[in-house]
Amino acid sequence: PVLASYGEDARIGKVKITPGPAVGTKVPYTVKATVSYEGKSKPLSYASELTVVRGLTTGKALVDWAPTIVHPQLTEGATLRTGESSTPTIEAVDRNGKVLTKEKYPSLGPILDTLREKYGESAGGSPGIETWIEPADETQPDVNLLTLAKGKPGKVQTTIDAGAQEAAERAVKKYAEASVVAVKPSTGAIRAVANNPATGFNAAMQGKQAPGSTLKIMTAAMLLEKGLVTANGAAECPKEARYYTRTIHNLKYFSLPDGSTFTQSFARSCNTAFVKLIDDVDDDSALAKEAREVFGIGLD
Repeated sequence: PVLASYGEDARIGKVKITPGPAVGTKVPYTVKATVSYEGKSKPLSYASELTVVRGLTTGKALVDWAPTIVHPQLTEGATLRTGESSTPTIEAVDRNGKVLTKEKYPSLGPILDTLREKYGESAGGSPGIETWIEPADETQPDVNLLTLAKGKPGKVQTTIDAGAQEAAERAVKKYAEASVVAVKPSTGAIRAVANNPATGFNAAMQGKQAPGSTLKIMTAAMLLEKGLVTANGAAECPKEARYYTRTIHNLKYFSLPDGSTFTQSFARSCNTAFVKLIDDVDDDSALAKEAREVFGIGLD
């Protein structure tokens, strides 16, 4: 059914598949094809790969079937379609009116798709002719692959800041599986969101992890308010420190030179500096109070 829909529903023809050299059981390949709909045509090209397995009964070399063989973004139960787009396109702009595109800001691709699905019909645009992936889950947005004819985009204002977004995109590229969200604390407005890799699961928005060192912001505020530290005062950062019966260490057991400031320990997210300083707090409930009364954690 998926292969049949490739030609019937997606209107993809003139397909040329070029295999690359096999890597173990993986065979990469590129696809060059043409999408044609009501007199309009455009080239479509992409890369994917397949895995070769042995048949359990025949022992023959077989393709281990997966929807990604047809297109790398195709998921189980999803369909490729070409036609008048299900929702009009949008022109998403940042808080200052600068246009946001997934070409310039790759991490925003899934988010722009979601914004289009949610606001496309109400933003004042008109549909174009496109090739898209229609997910099996109706709550998920369509994924646009190719635009044969542009419709009129509707304008959608976001809280994103283009400069912050650009910085976030650069930052996550330095590390595999990295994600970041920049939020304006006073309003909750999202200024930037970025993932590496940029496509696929949006870990920045949907990943669930313990808040970890994010909470050092609250610990730092409490220590400053109680006068136990100053921004430029010394804050010892050894590679290990004891907290009751536990030994706490820094990432990869790093330490900072003698005389390093509290600002430097905070910037490096030095666990041991905070552990050593917290011993000087005379109120065991101080940190919980800071989190609740100053930062609003736990309030309605």
